[in-house]
Amino acid sequence: MRRSLSLAAAVAVLTGALAFPSAVSATSGNGYSGWMISAATINFDPGYWAPGVHTYSIHYFATECDCDWIMGPYTFTVTKDAPLYPGNVLLPWQDTWGGAIWASGWLEVPGNTINVAQGTFFWGAWTADMTGASGPPDTVPEAKAFLAGASISWSWDGGDWIVGHQGPITNECANMVDCTSPSSAFFHRTWGQKF
Repeated sequence: MRRSLSLAAAVAVLTGALAFPSAVSATSGNGYSGWMISAATINFDPGYWAPGVHTYSIHYFATECDCDWIMGPYTFTVTKDAPLYPGNVLLPWQDTWGGAIWASGWLEVPGNTINVAQGTFFWGAWTADMTGASGPPDTVPEAKAFLAGASISWSWDGGDWIVGHQGPITNECANMVDCTSPSSAFFHRTWGQKF
């Protein structure tokens, strides 16, 4: 079974190797209906980030594919003067996401600068192509075996690595986008583990 780090979803979803279910339709207009995803997240309440410059890095680890990737450090700035955005701001793997952090409606946050009262979240995912569009299709047992030894962690402002809360396996369209247009619901969720 092939494992690689690649781009997924029309809005440049960070993907790694897999996720699951069995019979999934691949009829979506953007081609991601048959992609399954298991996302890891960490939420930060409004007011968590003090004014100033902050850094974070992301660590993808999986025993089955000998995957051990650290991305970053990335930076963003927090001020009292930046605008507030509805919902939470995504702090992504910036190499893939155009060097930007993102607000509701998939709006790029100018200068990667947020308000001190802004809620934020880290999000990363392992995915599986159940359609065979990128090679032999992943099976449910293969995906489960892979995810049993896979994790995504974040470190910020020089702190320890914290493993993100690994969510349920879902269709990629349901997790991030509605597979016909970008969805703002992604930015208004409470993702689980909070700081």
